[in-house]
Amino acid sequence: MTVNSKNFINSNSINTKSKKIDYLTLENLSKGDSAYIDIVPENLLLAPLGIRSGKIAKLEAKQPFKGPIVISIEGRKVAISRHIANKISVSIGDKN
Repeated sequence: MTVNSKNFINSNSINTKSKKIDYLTLENLSKGDSAYIDIVPENLLLAPLGIRSGKIAKLEAKQPFKGPIVISIEGRKVAISRHIANKISVSIGDKN
């Protein structure tokens, strides 16, 4: 499956106009972007929500005033804090 990255700006080891990003997290995605989840922090609540390594997550919304982000994963929408989203490492591209 190909992951959509049409609106993506920041990427793993890619130089953007302003800075170089060493890694990518869910918080770095733009609305509508999809990415594979690579590393998930140890948190007992994430796995039951479907947030596990190897799954594809699509960013649906970022709530204003540093509120939660909403992702689609395994056919359901899940809201998580930006603090947790910033700890979930993701990648864009084909996973073979």
